[in-house]
Amino acid sequence: MKKIPFLLLLFPALSSYSVAYAQQTEGKQNQLSGKVHIRIDVSHMQDTSGKFMLMIGGSVFYPYIQGNMLLVDKDLEEPRRSFLAFFPKKKMKENPGKPLNEIAAEVSDYFNFLAVPGTNKIIVQESVAGSEIAGGTWAQKDYFALLKLKNNFEVRIKEEYAPLLSEIKNEKKPSVKDSLLSLFYSYARRGFPKYYRDTILGFVRDNPDSPASLVELEEYSHEENKDLKLFSFLYNNLSDRMKALPTAKRIYATVDAETFAADSLLGKMAPNFSQNNPAGKTVSLSDFKGYVTLLEFWASWCGPCRASNPALVKIFNKYSNKGFKILGVSLDDKRDHWLKAIKDDHLTWEHTSDLKFFNNSVAVLYHINSIPSNYLIDSSGKIVACNLDEKRLTEQLEKLLN
Repeated sequence: MKKIPFLLLLFPALSSYSVAYAQQTEGKQNQLSGKVHIRIDVSHMQDTSGKFMLMIGGSVFYPYIQGNMLLVDKDLEEPRRSFLAFFPKKKMKENPGKPLNEIAAEVSDYFNFLAVPGTNKIIVQESVAGSEIAGGTWAQKDYFALLKLKNNFEVRIKEEYAPLLSEIKNEKKPSVKDSLLSLFYSYARRGFPKYYRDTILGFVRDNPDSPASLVELEEYSHEENKDLKLFSFLYNNLSDRMKALPTAKRIYATVDAETFAADSLLGKMAPNFSQNNPAGKTVSLSDFKGYVTLLEFWASWCGPCRASNPALVKIFNKYSNKGFKILGVSLDDKRDHWLKAIKDDHLTWEHTSDLKFFNNSVAVLYHINSIPSNYLIDSSGKIVACNLDEKRLTEQLEKLLN
């Protein structure tokens, strides 16, 4: 099962990173939190007919040009991975009425950087992809050094997986493209594990006091087949001030969740909970006792979740009259998006959510740190399997229901 905590986690794999920046340092080098002032100079662009999108962590901005500049200010608790993209008018016409963040995977003109407290001046050349940061801080220089290492890695994968990359480039549906990108990541990690382990994670090991290491370690935390021992070592190797940052706390929750899932859930009774369904009625897991139940964690914004829903609908239709039920727990934070996805994907089973994103009380109870995730619960209430794909879920249901 391919997982994604956030669409932006996938973008760096297909970019051509710019590592150019001026030598002069702006701001306080040791400042890790405070106000960030993004100043983007677009005076060198030949054509600015379109729309700009800037993502800083999970925040999305659509700034307008003011005197050849894009201006964005935001409070930061820590340096955050950021993404600047430009959508030409033609691209928007191809996707009428669709939010830009939903077609972001189709954009080829974008620039990745680390937003840090203070003034961040980005100079866009003829295209956004050719942007430079003027006066890069030590944290930004570390981040660009990491991106350069990843770019060297990607040159090799692009050669081996050229057909898949071509399919990704030509795919028009964002959710399918998102799923293919996740598949590409999976193949890449399997194809070059030694390079990734020795070089990329070696960077994390050798730079324990760098926000860039936090960025990469959080990305590694979502890897399905990660080395938990190495993962725990890299977390424990971080400096104290890095461990105090919000990203490190999320990473710690993942380490804890992996241990919890491996040692505490499988073979034990599923923790009970109660949460409201779309109609406002309280639904409890205990209501499903006597049925084989799939507890499915998903969200409307999760591309791989949406891509896997047709298979889940097929399985539900086949086994629902044999004692099989699904309880969907959504990590959405917008009610209308949640309800629309249920309707659009024809998800006719029971659903609950408290609309608190990854702070969903059930997700916290089950230590969910990436989606899609699921637990299969037998008729007695015992967890018998987790994170099942279509094939494994079908095999389990054949055993439990026949």
